[in-house]
Amino acid sequence: MIVAFPIEISAREYLSKIFCAYQILKNTDYRVVFGKKSEIYNFYKKNSGVYLITKGGTLEHFAFKKEFTNNKLSLLDEEGPLINFSYKSDFIARTNSDVLKKISDYYCWGNEDYKMMKKKKINEKLFISGHPKYDLCNRKYRIFFDDEKKLLTKKYGKFLLVASSFIGADGYIENDIYSKWIVKAVEKKNRKKKKKDLFNYFKDDQLNYKRLIDLTKKISLRYPDLKIIFRPHPRQDILKVKNRFDKNIYKNITINNEGSITPFIYSCKYYLHSGCTTSLEAALLEKKILYLKNNFKNKNLYQRFGTTIGNINQNILLDKFFNLGYFYDLKKNNIDKFIYNNKKQFFYKYLIKKLKKINLISKDIILGDLPKKNYFLSKLKEIMYDSKLLLIFFSLFNINLLLNKKYKTSKFESLDINEIKKKIKKFQIIDKVNFQFKIKKVNNDSVVLIKK
Repeated sequence: MIVAFPIEISAREYLSKIFCAYQILKNTDYRVVFGKKSEIYNFYKKNSGVYLITKGGTLEHFAFKKEFTNNKLSLLDEEGPLINFSYKSDFIARTNSDVLKKISDYYCWGNEDYKMMKKKKINEKLFISGHPKYDLCNRKYRIFFDDEKKLLTKKYGKFLLVASSFIGADGYIENDIYSKWIVKAVEKKNRKKKKKDLFNYFKDDQLNYKRLIDLTKKISLRYPDLKIIFRPHPRQDILKVKNRFDKNIYKNITINNEGSITPFIYSCKYYLHSGCTTSLEAALLEKKILYLKNNFKNKNLYQRFGTTIGNINQNILLDKFFNLGYFYDLKKNNIDKFIYNNKKQFFYKYLIKKLKKINLISKDIILGDLPKKNYFLSKLKEIMYDSKLLLIFFSLFNINLLLNKKYKTSKFESLDINEIKKKIKKFQIIDKVNFQFKIKKVNNDSVVLIKK
């Protein structure tokens, strides 16, 4: 059997997928293929004996309307936890009944998500598993980041990490263009509702983003000796974000979007957010969490852990929070209801247990690039992006033309075989195990196959 992991946003998914691949190699004789989402999906369609853990999404973007009888399709929604969705339309769009009929297994982040999914009446497909990225927050594996932590703390000391969670401001794509793409991805009967929700979403997103920027600036001036790292959302253009901060005024602020955010969370002394799911990692990594409350993000989730600040003028609360002598009760970081694999539980253990019950036989691997029309569309988009009107016109025929090349390349980085080998060997050292493995490219620098 071949287990397939698609990656859409490298900074968010790359490391956790390598960790899962390593655990599968260590505990089974299965092979693992992972890489760029579109090409992993293409691999799934061309081969047999493949167990694919798809990323979720809407019906219009669902790539497997046809049955692939010799394969199995499961789903772990990367946009979770579901309890965090801002509008009911988000939940409806990402839990379409036609999509759920096609999958064999649905992995839930935690108990709250499981309760929500039970309403879809697919109980036999539901499993509470957690998410692989939280395995790396476990005390056993967080030492994986020790080397990076030493470098970051040496450079910044006891720094504040600010996590931006906003896609409605400073994005690679203009909001009106991005909205068209999102709305078109939803079934026709829900598009009117989705369009209204998106209008409110982007409006509130920009207001709340400005509040986070303003609070960061205030902290910068109030505590000039405190180093601050502002981390843009993966869909934000770092050049636009940098323009928000005058270097000559806010000298202790660094804008950084390099690699995974996890080592930055692990290394920081303080963590500030205004509704970012990386705060769940901060909770597991036992950080002092400050949540800037807003009237848009799901209050039921973020106000249940960390310290909440209602507005940026609560100076007493800020002084208390950033006081090195202040005792922060880690009981505030309890996220048991939302994340399953947060203490002694591991996502990978549950996944492997599940895989061993599946009987799939894979044949010789068939290689093949994506259809040539995809390359034609890529060239066409390069020509069109200079004209917004031309772009919108052609998007009537193919909605994916709205996503520009800069947006696409910011999401996925090419795979480096030597780098993957280093990471797997590092996990072997932590587990004190040694097994031989081989890695080969399946499609250029976008997909790799790993086997013992």
